[in-house]
Amino acid sequence: MVYNNRCLCIAQELGNKAGEGVACGNLGRVSQSIGDYMKAIDWHKQQLRIGKEIGDKEMLGIAYYNIGQCFEMLKRLPEALESYQTSVKVFNEMRSLLQSEDRWKIGFRNEYNHAYTGLWRVLLKQEKIGEALAAAEEGRAQSLADLMTSQYGLKECQYKGKPLEEQEFGMLNHTLSSTIFLAVDVVENKVNIWVISKEKPLIHQEKTLGRHCTKFSAETLQSLIQFAYEKIGVRAKANCENRSLDVFRENCSAVERSSKKSSQPILQEDIHPLSALFSYVIAPILDLIDGDELIIVPDGPLWLAPFAALLNPFSKYLYESFKVRIIPSLTSLKIIAHCPKFHSSSGALVVGDPDMSEVTNRQGDQILEQLPFARQEAQMIGQILNTAPLTGKLATKCEVLKQISSVAVVHIAAHGRMETGEIALSPNPERESQTPAEEDYMLTMADVMSVKLRAKLVVLSCCHSGRREIKAEGVVGIARAFFWCRCSFCSGVPVGHR
Repeated sequence: MVYNNRCLCIAQELGNKAGEGVACGNLGRVSQSIGDYMKAIDWHKQQLRIGKEIGDKEMLGIAYYNIGQCFEMLKRLPEALESYQTSVKVFNEMRSLLQSEDRWKIGFRNEYNHAYTGLWRVLLKQEKIGEALAAAEEGRAQSLADLMTSQYGLKECQYKGKPLEEQEFGMLNHTLSSTIFLAVDVVENKVNIWVISKEKPLIHQEKTLGRHCTKFSAETLQSLIQFAYEKIGVRAKANCENRSLDVFRENCSAVERSSKKSSQPILQEDIHPLSALFSYVIAPILDLIDGDELIIVPDGPLWLAPFAALLNPFSKYLYESFKVRIIPSLTSLKIIAHCPKFHSSSGALVVGDPDMSEVTNRQGDQILEQLPFARQEAQMIGQILNTAPLTGKLATKCEVLKQISSVAVVHIAAHGRMETGEIALSPNPERESQTPAEEDYMLTMADVMSVKLRAKLVVLSCCHSGRREIKAEGVVGIARAFFWCRCSFCSGVPVGHR
């Protein structure tokens, strides 16, 4: 408090309005941390006044959010709701200035995710279940929905002209299935679950984290999921090809570093991690699931939860052939369900074992080994689909991008990179230098986005192709770039990666 007051005085002496506003916000947060919420509101209102004076929208959005927090702690929920709504409105106005820059939008959404969370949390406290779902959905996978709308050539107003809470949620389910929308509240250590079923009322359930753990919080949910992977043997040593680009990375990705540092949750004796996860996510809504299919909209670390493993032991209570589908947002699902019939009806692109002999280090040594079983895989699938696969030197990046937009099926078996999920193909023969640069052979998200895909089915048989950092938008990796090419929810054809 002392040093922030000194900072405020210096900013005032210098006439630095922006610095003055930041100092007021810091003083407000300090007051919040010691429980003096009314004083905190006074400081945040001063920041609000300065933000309006200098036209700083970010400062306005942050100030409104912090005021909402204070009112929420004081249990003055209507005032908290108004502040959170205004904060979200300001951040949405800022986001609209980013236009079509997908990477910026993802970063922006991730930075201010707390504003959307505060809004739906307060709505739930006021028992406004539908409005809370609408608020949570508004902040979910926004840039992906923008990209899908752009790729499909649909008018934005088709899906954004009407508030989500006023729409019929049952329309999202064109099959005899249920949709569960998950939202993790790290403030109150809860998993919130909305169940959307065809021709049934919207249902909300919540589960407090930590029931089966002696020491647990929402922050360690990711550790519990990794513990479950270890128990079921996922990513264990196996006698198979290494299709990873791990040789390129000197350090682990940010996600892996954070996960390795976090200690495993201490489970109560004889409690399996899958059982703990099941109790948080599936058990509260098990008797509400209809049909032979479950569509899941995950959140936070639950993006990596092994949902199929969670449901498999309980399939006898459901259906013998129970299907689980993952979707980034309800808006994405709705766009897919209502998209025009634009798929290619024939043709396949099968790629396997691209030639990596020219990808070398500074000493001229080949970095990546060939993948003979990936070649065999491509040849077998090529026979099934009656198409000649692109293997070896034929599997160049330029040739893949040339064919990929006109086929109904895409199957790629190659090396994948952990950090980005990018896929290594044969270097383009026409390039500037003898030693190929990464842009000559690495298939990136930007490359996939630059072509208009028409495929019904995409299989990425590459290490880490389903991975990347977990953002507020979900798992942002190369699989996301293929997302809008697949209307699997219309056709019933699954899309896989491994």
